[in-house]
Amino acid sequence: MTRIRIAALITLTALAAVTIAPAASAAPKGIAWGPCPEGSPSGYDCAEVEVPLSYQAQGGPRLTIALGRLPATDQKHKRGTLFTNPGGPGNPGRFTEFQTPTLHRQFDIVGFDPRGVGASTPVRCFASDAETEPLKRILGQFPITTEQETRQFADVRAVAASCGRNAEPLLSHLSTANVARDLDKLREAAGEPRLRYYGPSYGTYLGEVYANLFPHRVGTMALDAVDDPIAWSTGHRPEDANIPFSARLGGFRDADRALQAFLDTCAADVRCAFREPGTDLRAKYDGILDRLEAAPGAITYQDVIRRTHNALTDEANSPALAEFLQAATKAASAKATVRLRVGRRRDDLCRHDEPSRPGGLAESGARGRP
Repeated sequence: MTRIRIAALITLTALAAVTIAPAASAAPKGIAWGPCPEGSPSGYDCAEVEVPLSYQAQGGPRLTIALGRLPATDQKHKRGTLFTNPGGPGNPGRFTEFQTPTLHRQFDIVGFDPRGVGASTPVRCFASDAETEPLKRILGQFPITTEQETRQFADVRAVAASCGRNAEPLLSHLSTANVARDLDKLREAAGEPRLRYYGPSYGTYLGEVYANLFPHRVGTMALDAVDDPIAWSTGHRPEDANIPFSARLGGFRDADRALQAFLDTCAADVRCAFREPGTDLRAKYDGILDRLEAAPGAITYQDVIRRTHNALTDEANSPALAEFLQAATKAASAKATVRLRVGRRRDDLCRHDEPSRPGGLAESGARGRP
């Protein structure tokens, strides 16, 4: 069965008007580091830097970019500043998780929330609670029926319309190119003649855009899990313009390979909760989806797709994923049994039934990102 996964990432922010600072000098004046807000990870300093709303009018209104710094542990022999972006787009990045003991010893590691995100000047799309209702229905969801698809499209249009009404002028100045220009302002404010940068996933596209805009200001870049910049931005053919960028990137093929690698490893490891000797684990996984597509319960088809896709980004998630899938097997099998008891013919269900065994217990309502 062909399965189509549709993902939509929309950042929900508080209901208020965007505050954009009046015109000021376009040149950064250094970074005034200080304590981070209460609840921030320990060991970090925080700061804000103003950047232009529009780089075509640098003397115009300003935005603030929120930064976090993990100071080098050996300040006497520090080699400089390493900037990071965690991927996304749309992910906060002030408090980076991408450091090794060697990097942490030799560099101040600086992350930032891109414009429109997190503690930086945010995009605010909603003027009332009522305007958030379509977002609540679609956030983290994707349709699998014609009825759901119709409702999803209507809700997405409503959210887009709310952003169009409420999020200007910032909305028109959100782009990877402008985030790259902001990054160059941060480099300058940090006193670095050239950029040192690490970025995974979408962070690779940001690094690629920066390198094309400012080739003579690149020092060292490490781009991890590199995205094709043409596939991301426009596609390689004119007809690609109407294909979602996530499909153009072909990540679904990589996700399928990662899933198969997980299942193969699980089948060979007695510790894996989803393991079942003599059973094809791909068929077992597909059986979960088939049953939940026909009869969703506490765990839904979408839950399994989201949780699986999210977990496959890091092999450290494998034990928890195995436990979740085993719990989903039991939930799907229980749902099928209930349906049998209320009158479905046994031979209608036999082809869907999969044997299950006790495994680790995962939260049945767990959510992941598609």
